[in-house]
Amino acid sequence: MKISLRDNINSLSFFKANFNKIVTDQKKSHRPFIITLNGKSAGVFLDIETWEEISRKIELLKLINEGEESILQGKTVPLKELKAMIKEEYGF
Repeated sequence: MKISLRDNINSLSFFKANFNKIVTDQKKSHRPFIITLNGKSAGVFLDIETWEEISRKIELLKLINEGEESILQGKTVPLKELKAMIKEEYGF
């Protein structure tokens, strides 16, 4: 997802005046719209699909990080034990 400084960053007043067009365009492009206030970045507007995708990726990265931390702390289970635990818990 590449941000175009010319197309994706604009003032709050532009955002308000062109909200419908921005929403329509965003549904197609899935690109974030950076909103500025007094010449400084103030917020980001995303379509819901992009927000959900980003949220899922963040959650996956958190799980990966937790797994890596567990490994570093020696909190691992041999594969044979894991298979037995899954079989006992879920019956397969």
